[in-house]
Amino acid sequence: MAAAGRRQGGARPASYADGVQEQPARRPPPALPRAAALYSSGRIALFVLLALLVNLVTGLNGLPLLLAAVLGSGVLGLFLLSRQRGDLSAALVARREGRVARDADLRRRLAEDESA
Repeated sequence: MAAAGRRQGGARPASYADGVQEQPARRPPPALPRAAALYSSGRIALFVLLALLVNLVTGLNGLPLLLAAVLGSGVLGLFLLSRQRGDLSAALVARREGRVARDADLRRRLAEDESA
């Protein structure tokens, strides 16, 4: 009996026939304020949670606690916030590309006005 969701006969989709896999559809970049807010709040929440955890487990206070929380949240944030960091980066790139396109369009229209 074949498992649910498996194809019988080992047939592969046509896109895999050449050994070339289809690229997954890209998501549109999120709005910059939303992406920045999500990433920043994730960083802050990770820092606060780690500071509370370190305080409860080790009893550290003051500067050693803050140092441990900053270092730990920095390392954990590399892994736990990678998607939010990618979204923020995509939003910044999309914003930059939009500005470059608008600037090029403005320059083109100004050049047309001067030549006319």
